[in-house]
Amino acid sequence: MTFNFLGSESIIGENHRLQSFGQAVDLAGPEAANAILGGCALLDGGTFDQIGFNRDELAKYGSLALHERAPSEFLEKKKVALIAAHALRERLAAGETLAEALAGTIQFLAPGEENPMALRAATTEVIE
Repeated sequence: MTFNFLGSESIIGENHRLQSFGQAVDLAGPEAANAILGGCALLDGGTFDQIGFNRDELAKYGSLALHERAPSEFLEKKKVALIAAHALRERLAAGETLAEALAGTIQFLAPGEENPMALRAATTEVIE
């Protein structure tokens, strides 16, 4: 399964070195769950895509050092992704399987809507 990295640098096992925000990595379910529970900021590719990142902005702002110059639209997407990743980690820590946690994260992202940025309103309510 494909996941996207939301941090600055991490190593998963012996084969996966993650160095840029949005970097895609293919991981088996148990490997992904262990990495997430171990503190690696990962989000499944489907949810990441649903948030609406595009290749150009990921290429331009892949380094966290460049995020301070990123436009507010990118930063909003980043916030949504980090909140979704945190929710995913919480669900796994509570004992849900990866499949259950991913299903719950997708529902949290867009409850009953097709809008990829539907979480914006929800994150404002959670944060306030």
